[in-house]
Amino acid sequence: MMLEEGWVVALDGGDAWVTGSRKSSCGGCHSKGSCAALSGSLGQREIRMRVKNSIGALVGERVALEFSESAFLKASFLVYVVPIVALLLVGGVSRAFFYSLGFSVDFAELAAAVSGLAALGMSFYLIGRFNRRLEKVDSLRPVMVRVLDQPLLCVENSKDGC
Repeated sequence: MMLEEGWVVALDGGDAWVTGSRKSSCGGCHSKGSCAALSGSLGQREIRMRVKNSIGALVGERVALEFSESAFLKASFLVYVVPIVALLLVGGVSRAFFYSLGFSVDFAELAAAVSGLAALGMSFYLIGRFNRRLEKVDSLRPVMVRVLDQPLLCVENSKDGC
């Protein structure tokens, strides 16, 4: 399980909206340099998520969240690998298809590029639609485990005085 901390910013029935940044879980990862470059602001970008409020946290409280590593890895695979596979597979198949029909190599490659990019866009659209369904599955959502008095991961000489 991965741990993260955040602040409760709103309550919605039995759920809470929690905001935080992507720094503590990524801090020890050997890929944080490339991931941070892709997420913007060197990995410090604020995120907001809906979490089941199983501990009765109140607005303004700092809470510890637990994430399933397997769910995180599956989501990473879905977001990073599936679109690239769609781009390459559809592009390659369409190039071979148009070339086999007797079109010029230049046209076949242009058609491959256009169809590959269309497949890339379609895969992002389908992942977005699939994500809306997955957001409702409780086993894939982060779990609020406790209210924190001090930061979960404290760095010496940090601004917040831990």
